[in-house]
Amino acid sequence: MVHRSRFLHQSIYLLLLFIVCCFDASSQSGFYVLGGATTAGFARAGTTLKGISAMYTNPAGIAESKGWAFDASVERRFGLADLQNVSMAVTKKLKLGTFGILASQFGYSEFNEQKIAFAYGRQLSKTVNIGGQFDLLSNHISTIGSTNTFTFEIGAQIKISKALTLATHIFNPTRSKLSDVSTLGTRFRIGLQYNPSDKVALIGEIDKLEYRAIDYKLAVLYRPSKMISIRIGASPTTHSYGLGLGFTFSDKYHVNTAYLTHQTLGSTPAVSLQYQEK
Repeated sequence: MVHRSRFLHQSIYLLLLFIVCCFDASSQSGFYVLGGATTAGFARAGTTLKGISAMYTNPAGIAESKGWAFDASVERRFGLADLQNVSMAVTKKLKLGTFGILASQFGYSEFNEQKIAFAYGRQLSKTVNIGGQFDLLSNHISTIGSTNTFTFEIGAQIKISKALTLATHIFNPTRSKLSDVSTLGTRFRIGLQYNPSDKVALIGEIDKLEYRAIDYKLAVLYRPSKMISIRIGASPTTHSYGLGLGFTFSDKYHVNTAYLTHQTLGSTPAVSLQYQEK
């Protein structure tokens, strides 16, 4: 009876993961959805992010980090403990550029995915950032076993003007696979950010994952004060909508919270704790 109950538990969650894949391309894997509250509040838009948050979305953005930076993020996808994503990242600014390390885990004991990454970002000029990242990806299913693969990511951010930034990011351009029957796919994103003032940022992003329809995202960042930031995001293609609040203390410590909703699958709460030297 115990073995039968355990098999039923595994089957239910594998079925749930399959349903998640079918309904929401952006939530199909822990490899694609990282960053906790910072990106959740933007409905997963993130190619134009800078600083430690860019470790999860575009390595070019870490080029503008100062000194040491640290991020710890947790999100409970659709409110389910077994679909929890935990991630940590550290960056350090040196003369040669900014170096970063990332580690994340998505899932539970019977099904989980891990990502370990090493990133590098550099400012080529006052208007151009570039970055690259090597990834070790692991997938574990208790009834099947574990698989591992290597891949990489590249990105760039270009300041077209003082108020306008263009960003691009490519994940897995080599089309690496976890196995003969499990492909990661190549992911291409392009984002545009417009800052009409120091308090407001308007973000648009196109996200194309191989074998999936194009995902369009819109987001707004509003800073009513130096201590508070508000994030709003929408992804009409996947019917996902995000709301986030950020709090800054002593210009170095940041706490970000977010609530991402999906009209079919439910809501995802997230929180990120960050430290950034100035």
